[in-house]
Amino acid sequence: MSRLRKYKGFRILYSTLHLIWAYIQKLYKKFIEVIFLPYRIIRYRTAYFFDTNFIVLNTSEINDARLTKLRTISRKYFITESVDTESSGMLSSGKYSKRLKSPTQTVGFYDLYHKDLSICPVYYNFLGSIHNPASIFSDSFFAELLAAKIALGGKSQELIRLNNKTMDLIAKSLRSDTHLYHGPKPDLLKKLDAIKLTGLKKKRKAMRRKNVNYFNDMRSLSLSLVYALLHKENVKFVTADQDFVYFFFELLHAISQQIVFNEIALNTLGKEGVKKVFLGSKEAIFISKNLLMNKIENFMNGLFYGYRGFNSSKFSIYYWDQAEQRYYQFSFVINKAVRQLFLHAHGSLECYFSKNNEFGAFIAYRYWWPPSTVHNKNFVKILPLRKNIINWESKKVPSIVHENLCKYRRLDRQNDTRNFLGFKTNINL
Repeated sequence: MSRLRKYKGFRILYSTLHLIWAYIQKLYKKFIEVIFLPYRIIRYRTAYFFDTNFIVLNTSEINDARLTKLRTISRKYFITESVDTESSGMLSSGKYSKRLKSPTQTVGFYDLYHKDLSICPVYYNFLGSIHNPASIFSDSFFAELLAAKIALGGKSQELIRLNNKTMDLIAKSLRSDTHLYHGPKPDLLKKLDAIKLTGLKKKRKAMRRKNVNYFNDMRSLSLSLVYALLHKENVKFVTADQDFVYFFFELLHAISQQIVFNEIALNTLGKEGVKKVFLGSKEAIFISKNLLMNKIENFMNGLFYGYRGFNSSKFSIYYWDQAEQRYYQFSFVINKAVRQLFLHAHGSLECYFSKNNEFGAFIAYRYWWPPSTVHNKNFVKILPLRKNIINWESKKVPSIVHENLCKYRRLDRQNDTRNFLGFKTNINL
């Protein structure tokens, strides 16, 4: 009994010291960020991208405090081409007035494409990572799988039943006040879980109805992130739509998984293995489930909390909560290494005109989840595949040529996102 008490006492002491150390690290990080804030402001200019809800105001509404409480350190105000089109249509209807009086510049896909010709698959990979992420450790993995089946034409009653049941289970988990592994949820996590549940439901409706505004939101977030990566500036995407908070975390989780897959695969294959993949070899590799989960978590923690954030630019969602009349900011760090990894994150996409011979960008990864008991349920099977298109250099062509020959641009014009699904699945249900 005395040994058991000593063991329990040791565990309590260890947990207490661990919490104290975590708190000290948090205070230290805050201190360093405050000290280096003037340096970051001088070194990295700040650009603001505004959502439609900051550009227009319904004439029947009373203006709120979102602009009064918005503190900007520059007048680099931007809107994406999607926001420009949407807001112009609303203002011309006569039912809306202009909310933001300051002038804004419009940024479109080709403004960034001509700065870096290799961003086409990167931009559409970001869009797909929001639209239908196949993030294996996400609690919405199977919901996204079923959504992909439905998007590809699945209409069976069994598929619909499974979809509804999966959404009910996710709703139960996200609405719970306690986490399955980590105990009671803090208030911010409860809020984020509520946002995620709402976002999942809205996404499903938008996919069924091909909602143009939903696609425009994905375009705007993807475009503003590409801008941040290319211009090496702090970028704040300012919005009153909570969907962007949901999109932000979905995108980061999916891209982090892709980057970790690529890192582990390249290290496992080595130079000779990469050459074999380049020549068309199809040989699966197996990654420990726990190792993979730890690496993804560590990479994402680095994005949010580390990687010398005080000395790097940041990309942020600056979300105005209408009910609370306050802003929430969610950011991740973009240092030199992160910028390089994100700008080579092509996923499974390929473009006739975009360079993809570096950092494994010419490799697509097919993977299976959950782990198969045929092999070992503790390992994830990943099959590296050579892409059909490999370019050593990006090819500069007129915009109209790229617009007509690039399949992603053609599908984009039709609001057809089936090529941007994270799941490559046949429809058996």
